[in-house]
Amino acid sequence: MGIWVRERSFYSMFIRLTVLIGLQNIITLGVNLSDNLLLGGYSESALSGVALANQIQFILHMLVMGAAEGLVILSSRNWGAKNIDAIKRASSIGMRIALAVSVIMWAIVFFFPHGCLSLFTNEQNVIAEGAKYLKIICFSYIFFAVTNILLAALRSVEVVRIGFLVSLSTLIINVCLNYLLIYGHLGFPRLGVSGSAIATLTARVIECVIVLTFVKKFDQRIRFKLKDFYSIDKSLFKQYLRIGSPVLMANLLWAVSMGAQTAILGHMGEAAIAANSVANTIFQLVTVVTYASASATAVIIGKERFA
Repeated sequence: MGIWVRERSFYSMFIRLTVLIGLQNIITLGVNLSDNLLLGGYSESALSGVALANQIQFILHMLVMGAAEGLVILSSRNWGAKNIDAIKRASSIGMRIALAVSVIMWAIVFFFPHGCLSLFTNEQNVIAEGAKYLKIICFSYIFFAVTNILLAALRSVEVVRIGFLVSLSTLIINVCLNYLLIYGHLGFPRLGVSGSAIATLTARVIECVIVLTFVKKFDQRIRFKLKDFYSIDKSLFKQYLRIGSPVLMANLLWAVSMGAQTAILGHMGEAAIAANSVANTIFQLVTVVTYASASATAVIIGKERFA
């Protein structure tokens, strides 16, 4: 067997999944990038504070994505076998893990925002701006977890277009509200960092509502019902841990390493924090194709191996 697959259907499926997942990831990163760009003209302290707050968001992002990828791997196998009930049970497990992580992160950030940010810098003005942002944006964590677990479940059954459309709508809403609320345009109050947090929170809530509506009204493959998330399959949970825990741990280590780098640079001043934030966002954009192709591969292998 050669290293090249000769079936055109494989490349058609692979390219379609990779492009749509990649576009979704680019737009998702664009939400944070839009915050950086618009706050960059407001003040350096605001930009640096939000950059550090987004580092905490990045930890949540990596943990939720780890839970989501474990779900994709397990559900893709069941999609190949057309075992929809197993996909629902796996989704229930992934949802519980993601919600547990998001609630814990919310509690830590909401009650100890200054303490969290002081791990990254000793600049008090930066910490003050970041704390304003965190006290609001932490309420988006649960919505973020629900949205991404549901999108992962849909991705595992090759429904990927909705993820792209939802991410695009989130970006547009976030940019528009940022423009209005950060600087106080068109009669809106000038809220600065708090305005940016409100904009992102609003976008995340709308994003979650759109996905829930799609799952309830339009999805014809999984057809989730609320009761599907009430119970947990213990034997499937063991499989989930065996398959998903390496991904989850790898993502956690990556998030911690990036946090450590930010903490080192954070003690070099506001300019270093702001520059590091922009550089990290660009780096994440560059790696989008790699992550998208890996996710597409997981779906295809799972489906074909167990079909």
